[in-house]
Amino acid sequence: MQWCRCRHLWPLIQVLPTLCELIKFDDEEILANVCWAVSYFSDAIQAVIDSGIVPDIVALLKHPELPVHTAALNAVGNLASGNSFQTDVILKLNALPGIQELLRSAATEVRQDACWTVSNITAGERSQIQCVIDSGILDEIVRMFNKDVKDVRMEAVSALANLTDGGSPEQIRYLAEMDGCLPGIVRFLAAKDQRVANACLSALKNILQDDQDEQYKEALLNHLLLNLNLEDRLEALTESPHDEIASLAQELLDYVNS
Repeated sequence: MQWCRCRHLWPLIQVLPTLCELIKFDDEEILANVCWAVSYFSDAIQAVIDSGIVPDIVALLKHPELPVHTAALNAVGNLASGNSFQTDVILKLNALPGIQELLRSAATEVRQDACWTVSNITAGERSQIQCVIDSGILDEIVRMFNKDVKDVRMEAVSALANLTDGGSPEQIRYLAEMDGCLPGIVRFLAAKDQRVANACLSALKNILQDDQDEQYKEALLNHLLLNLNLEDRLEALTESPHDEIASLAQELLDYVNS
C-alpha cells in the first residue's frame, strides 16, 4: 500500500472507503497496511474519524501480532495529535487500556511509540489529562522515564512535561508526588541528551511555579534543595554550552534562591 503515502495521487475521500473495507479482513499484512495508511493522513484526521474506521483501529491495539499493533499504535498516536475533539474520540473509544499494554511491550519501538501517544494526550485538555491519570498509565510512564532506554525516556519525559504544562494545580501536584517522579526529573537534568535535559527543566519550572498554596510550595522546594541537591545541579547547568538550557537553569536558580 505504498500509494497511500502520496496524498496527492489518491484523494482521501476516495481511499478511505477502501480502507474501511480492508480492515474487516482477518489478514495480518492487510491489517498492518491499513493502519499504516491511516497513520499517513495526519493532515486529514477529521476525515478519518468521519469514515468510521477509528473503532476498528483502536481495537487492533490489542492484536497479538507485533506488525499489526505497531501500525495501529502509530495510527492512534497520529489521531491523538489532532484537536481536543479528535483526541476525545480516541479516549471515548477506550484506547488507553490498549496503549497501557503496549507500554510493557518487549519491543523498544513499541514502548517509544506508546509513550509518544500518551504525550500527545497529555498535551491536550485537563479532562484528557485526567483520563490518563485515572487509567494508571502514569505509573508506567514514570517507571520508563527512570529505567528505560534513551529513546523511550525522551518520549516518557515529554509526556510528563506536557502534563505539567497544561495540567491543573491538582494534576501537577499528583504527578510531583508520584514515587520516582521528582528524583528522576532532577537526576536527568544532567542527561547528555539535550532534549531530555530541556524537558526536565521545563517540567521542573512548571511544577515549581504552578499556582499551589505557599505552604506546599515551600515544602516542595525544601525537599528539592535538601534531599535532591537541586541547587548544585542547576548551578552546573548554567555552564551548559546550550543557551536554552543554561538560560532556563539560571531562571530556575534565581527562583529557588529568591
